[in-house]
Amino acid sequence: MKKIKYMLLALTVFSAGQSTAQSEVESIGVFTVGTDPMGDTGHFGSINGKSHQNDAILSHNGWQYTAYYNNESPRRIVMARRKLPYGNWQKFVFRDYAQTTNDGHNVICLGKSPEDGTLHMAFDHHGDHLNYRRSVTGLLDDPESKDWSASRFGSVTDTLGDDTLTGVTYPIFVTSPSGKLYLSRRIGSPRDGDQLLYEYAGGAWTTIGKYIESDNHNAYMDNLYISPDARMHAAWIWRNGPLPTAHDICYAYSDDNGRTWYSSDGKKVGTTNEGAMSRLNNPELTVVPISPGKLLNQQGMTVDAKGRPHIVHSLNNRVHHFYRDDKGKWHTIDCGFSRGGSRSSIAADAMNNVYIMFEGLQIAMATEDENYTDWTIVNQEFKGKYTSEPVFDRYRLKTSDILSVYMAENNYRSIQVIDFLLNADTPPDTR
Repeated sequence: MKKIKYMLLALTVFSAGQSTAQSEVESIGVFTVGTDPMGDTGHFGSINGKSHQNDAILSHNGWQYTAYYNNESPRRIVMARRKLPYGNWQKFVFRDYAQTTNDGHNVICLGKSPEDGTLHMAFDHHGDHLNYRRSVTGLLDDPESKDWSASRFGSVTDTLGDDTLTGVTYPIFVTSPSGKLYLSRRIGSPRDGDQLLYEYAGGAWTTIGKYIESDNHNAYMDNLYISPDARMHAAWIWRNGPLPTAHDICYAYSDDNGRTWYSSDGKKVGTTNEGAMSRLNNPELTVVPISPGKLLNQQGMTVDAKGRPHIVHSLNNRVHHFYRDDKGKWHTIDCGFSRGGSRSSIAADAMNNVYIMFEGLQIAMATEDENYTDWTIVNQEFKGKYTSEPVFDRYRLKTSDILSVYMAENNYRSIQVIDFLLNADTPPDTR
């Protein structure tokens, strides 16, 4: 993809005086990263590209990083990076770990620590011992001066700090504006699972502790998100068994790095590792009551530039947008289209437009000016090409108007990253 295409596309939109609210979202590059396992895993679909894969792709200091299981037998983890905006992918394979469990839950998640320039990964879990490794210090700080190889990473371990982690499912990495890295994970089962939080700072992991208590209900996380004001936002639904038991949209926030939690209306609802949030003790955690059997768990949550949380969920197999307005009121909006066969993801740009990616990488958009009631599909050019669930680079989106989406092709031939230009007010990043 030539740089001139970025420039001409940005000039065309800008010269017309348009924002994303009036123009379609256009793709500006499709980049093949590598081979995908041929066919799904038999349980919970494909093993690359799931809505709960936070993060499958991330950027830092002008470079983008991703990981995937390849099509070898047994599957191996491939790490890839490229210089933005359109550099070639540099790759290596970890030969010391074989992935053999045919379970689409067992995805790879990446995290970054700007404090010390380390890249972190957790992988291959569904109620298992932790599989974790991290890079050497400074790998992310000056990528062009450092070779990209397996020797830059430590060995696989099941410990964080002084704790050995067992029963790990659904790890989530998130980085704070101060540069600290956090890991959330479930321990337990769909009927009775707690959420625990860990912090990486000063080059070491510490356990913060349990922040959501099960009470015979498991919190299925939509996401953790830390906004520029350092507020940690958490959104989830409850389940107490099989999927038909899923119910209620829930939300809470913390202003002290996950130690103390508050409900949407500002009531204290929990203290990590002392009195964790629970369904029974804190009914105000539910911001949109929804009866069992209507929800599909684990989709997405983001926060716009004004600090308002936005959540996407499938309700009765139709895509819905839930958001809190400036006055603290929650809204439920039927976006007007079905979810298809996959879960959705949600993102917000610098102008507070909100985007939902769904079913084979279709993109829909709604605007703040219309109170998010104007949901419109703005890109369908890849409909039918991809089979995985859309996962995007939230860190690149924070610093540019480029939405980089990680997808597996419908024939499972390859992993691709598709770049979309969302807003011409900020030029595509070349850092």
